[in-house]
Amino acid sequence: VPAFVADGIDVLHVLRAHAGRWCLVPLRAGGQESVPVPYDDTAHPFAAQAVVEGRVTLGSREELREQVAPDPALRERWAAALERLPAPVAADAQLVPALVDGLLGSEDVVEDHHAARLLRSVTTPDVRDAAIGAVTGETARDHLGLWAALLRGAPYPCVPDTAAVVAFCAWQAGDGALAWCALDRCFEVDPDHRLG
Repeated sequence: VPAFVADGIDVLHVLRAHAGRWCLVPLRAGGQESVPVPYDDTAHPFAAQAVVEGRVTLGSREELREQVAPDPALRERWAAALERLPAPVAADAQLVPALVDGLLGSEDVVEDHHAARLLRSVTTPDVRDAAIGAVTGETARDHLGLWAALLRGAPYPCVPDTAAVVAFCAWQAGDGALAWCALDRCFEVDPDHRLG
């Protein structure tokens, strides 16, 4: 507190958080800490806002991780679809934005050949950067849904770039915890991934 005050930062409260409880710590020496209170995140304004926006509130980080966890059967199918694709050509970079636009907000499952084309293309920096550049605050949640679905089935070599796009979309959508989970997937495969 003295260091903050010395730098011109007003300190309103000091909290101690530990083992699922929090308490107020006195600002002045000799004061008593408040009685520890259990966390109650069920009535927080952020939780209410998430409900209004139609976002599902999950009970744990593990449940959150499941949104970007690998799906082995899907990964196997999409790896096979990747092998059937012809060699990449420069025109693929122009096809990707139109393909993404057509899939945004769709409730349909991404078809194997579309998924394979997007997963292969996103490993090209220009395409990956174009995918990120297309994300706005208004469209971030739709982009997040699409790219998270692609990440679940991404074959190993496509995971880092796809996960980095998911992390960016999640961050733009205001979901920092999911962005962190996507970055975990990125760094599991490539600890030095530049965009990650």
